[in-house]
Amino acid sequence: IFVQLAAAKIEEVGKTKVKTSCSVNVGQAYKRAGSSSVYFITKDCKKRSFNNSKVFFTYFNGWNDVVATTKAKLDALDNDTLGFMPWGAKYDPKYGALVKIVTDPKVYLLLGTEKYWITDENVFNTLNYKWNWIEDIDEALLDKYTIGSEINYTDRHPNFTLVKYAGDPKVYRLEGGKKRHVATQKVFDKLKYRLDRIVTLPYDEKYITGDQIIE
Repeated sequence: IFVQLAAAKIEEVGKTKVKTSCSVNVGQAYKRAGSSSVYFITKDCKKRSFNNSKVFFTYFNGWNDVVATTKAKLDALDNDTLGFMPWGAKYDPKYGALVKIVTDPKVYLLLGTEKYWITDENVFNTLNYKWNWIEDIDEALLDKYTIGSEINYTDRHPNFTLVKYAGDPKVYRLEGGKKRHVATQKVFDKLKYRLDRIVTLPYDEKYITGDQIIE
């Protein structure tokens, strides 16, 4: 659907059309005197508040990056309907994260420097991913990852997925049809794995045991 906007010139940035006649700078953070609220200006010139300082620092280096403005200028901007800020481009979701952007329902598995689209709900559920693992991220962060193969199968998990079996504390990384035991916490930390993103496998999903990962 294309909408004509009489008061604003439109230019295309990537796949998103944005206003260029915004009275403040798109992508900048603003606040007014006497208020602790900090607002991010979206591509369509709406304001969206930061409700979490950790999220703020995934967009900006410090509070000195926030620009002071007037109440009148902020009040003149529409509130963005999303109501929250997704994690920004400086965020490190770590190995094995599940993510999506707020303007697209596609869910991706992040492995290394690649993003793998999980093609449908049945695949997602059958592979035993958890819906509460999905994090909302900014499009700029997702664009940092190159496109990997689609996950449209249910008989196996992708290479380099971290897995375990119910009742067994050992955690494995899948590689080429083998499962390799991740030996220590030091290995987890070095390789930026997430202990809260380990998939529990059904017992009938078998893999050959490979060498331990010790460093």
